[in-house]
Amino acid sequence: MSHTSFLTRSPIPSHSQYTSLTTATTNTTTTTTTTRSPGTTSPGFPSSWPRQSALFGSTSSPSTRRRPTATDEALRSSLGYFAFLPQSDPKPPLPPPAPNTGSKAATDTAERLGSTRPPETPQGCSESDRQEHGTSAHTARLEREQAEATQGEFDWVRSGGILRDARGRRDKVRTEAIHAEIRRRDEEDGIMRTWNSYEERWRRLSRPGTGTDQHMAIQFRDIPWPQGSAADRELGVGPVGTVEDLDVESMQRFFLATLRVRTNRMTRKELVRAAWLRWHPDKLVSVLARVVPEDVSMVQEGISLVMGGSPYIPPCFGYSFFSSARALERWHESVNIEHEREQIGLD
Repeated sequence: MSHTSFLTRSPIPSHSQYTSLTTATTNTTTTTTTTRSPGTTSPGFPSSWPRQSALFGSTSSPSTRRRPTATDEALRSSLGYFAFLPQSDPKPPLPPPAPNTGSKAATDTAERLGSTRPPETPQGCSESDRQEHGTSAHTARLEREQAEATQGEFDWVRSGGILRDARGRRDKVRTEAIHAEIRRRDEEDGIMRTWNSYEERWRRLSRPGTGTDQHMAIQFRDIPWPQGSAADRELGVGPVGTVEDLDVESMQRFFLATLRVRTNRMTRKELVRAAWLRWHPDKLVSVLARVVPEDVSMVQEGISLVMGGSPYIPPCFGYSFFSSARALERWHESVNIEHEREQIGLD
């Protein structure tokens, strides 16, 4: 279908009609002179060309406008119309962005980029719920930013850097405080690594085996004795190889060390029960059955020493582990300290 088929066009004159029309126009034209009146053709153009006013209408003022003649009307009726096709947009509009699908990949990318856009509020919530939701999201973002800033300071001080205040001066007080906190964290990490290793050795020892593992022989050094903390290594206390290597004070430090960890959630009563259930001779029958014959007596003696040496064991188990009055006094001091910790809510 043609783009101009919807336009109404006048019939185009044939060659014979155009020739006769041109001849009639030529006969009515006077000789061209140097002086032109309004409405005549410009000099240098053939007189047979139709006037501009006949094609597009006159643009002169009403006083100088010429009355159209029969020839002009004939020309006007024989001409067609200009048709301009609508221009298409060279740059079509972009499609709308796809809705957020809430995928895990998009969420992870937003978190890595540090997006501060709060999470969307669930539909159907009241205004108070929306305000509370926005406040909680803002608080969580501030806490996350504060934790990241604090961790950055710790990393900087640990690498040997010095903190500065808002004016750019060295902040020795804050730097030293972070140094002390780093030392305490390192101490707590060492305590927990020793305790977790102790617990893992007990899990492997108590785990029921299959086949030959079930009847594997156990020696004295295979027992996870409560000794070997970081403080013991600093004091030169070596690994336990015989019953003579078991040190009562070292066992006390081992059990008391976990209460110095701020992230510890076990109370003193829970530790007493766990130690009692683990080291009671009736609970270790299966373990003693796997001990090699030459180490059975040493293992039994070590178990008795642990049961008397743990400060969490009730007094009915006896205080035979105290070698002197000073050792008994130190034990009472440690118990009083832990009692005060419980009173102020640290446990």
